[in-house]
Amino acid sequence: MTTSSAFANSAFSDSLQKINAALSDASVASALNGEAVKKVEVGGDDNLDVQITSGSCQTLVGLTYVISNDAIVGYKVENIATCQ
Repeated sequence: MTTSSAFANSAFSDSLQKINAALSDASVASALNGEAVKKVEVGGDDNLDVQITSGSCQTLVGLTYVISNDAIVGYKVENIATCQ
């Protein structure tokens, strides 16, 4: 069993998808101003927020679902609040 299959369909895998969606978005990369990412957390009331802690501030990324054929297939960035 590989690592990826061990975590498929788990909360860990879901969190990784959310983090990947946030960190791979060009708007988020721009908001970080080239600063190194120190910590990333998934949470919020609906568990669709990704908080990115960088050198000088925290950036809060709000995600929304990507739906195909009535199933959630991923996440995309809906809004960004920088330097909280």
